[in-house]
Amino acid sequence: MALAQLPLTITILDVPGGVSTQLTGINNNGVISGYYIQNNETGAEFTWQNGVFSYFNVPDECDVVTGGINDSNQVVGYYAPQENCNESVGFVYDGATYTYFQYPGAQFTRALGINNAGLIVGTEYATTGWVGMLYDGTKFSTITKGSDFITAAGVNNLGAVVGGLTENTVNYGFQRNGGKFTLIAYPGAIGTTAFAINDSGTIVGSEGFNQSCFVYRNGKFQTFSISPAKSTICTGINNAGVIVGYTIPWGPGPSHGFYTSPVTDADFK
Repeated sequence: MALAQLPLTITILDVPGGVSTQLTGINNNGVISGYYIQNNETGAEFTWQNGVFSYFNVPDECDVVTGGINDSNQVVGYYAPQENCNESVGFVYDGATYTYFQYPGAQFTRALGINNAGLIVGTEYATTGWVGMLYDGTKFSTITKGSDFITAAGVNNLGAVVGGLTENTVNYGFQRNGGKFTLIAYPGAIGTTAFAINDSGTIVGSEGFNQSCFVYRNGKFQTFSISPAKSTICTGINNAGVIVGYTIPWGPGPSHGFYTSPVTDADFK
């Protein structure tokens, strides 16, 4: 079933001159991370705050995707190196230096979220398929639940992890606190994916029924979408309740980044 749209103010944020823009994270200082396509083929990364873009780019890459950002402005992501475009390597960028990492033996390492303690979450692909990944800057560990596929997409400063998994061909979002999983399923959706969680436990993600963003708090869903886009994807939320994400068009065309006015307690009464 479709739920009522949240009464949010939506602001479109696109890189000037970029072909497509995707926003992927927002920290508690209002700094937004993202990436864009330039010249219809190559990607580049950026941060944005108060109207100012700061650009950076992994050297010698075939493709690059950013993930979340923490309050120290550390941005995570992953890229395909020129010497082997059929693999991916994770990175964290601190505004001056890239630090690269790859899960041992994995062809694909994808970093998607980071908290203020520097804990990075994502996914890796080795011989056992796609598995959720944690990396603290020194050692790796995995998140598994006996599923066909699992990815960790976001982590808050209390260590709660959210993401998506597949069980018996059904796609669920999940929240993991310690070793306890809670599955998240949008009502009537063909699939649910959670992308980010703030410190109050508010989760954002996307559902496959209306192809909309959802906001999930204390067991209750709210939703919104941006017309006339085919899909609206929510990728980040900060402690003030500001959400970021991007739209996917119908057919060929650019994606557009966006951020919202804050979600408040009143939206869930």
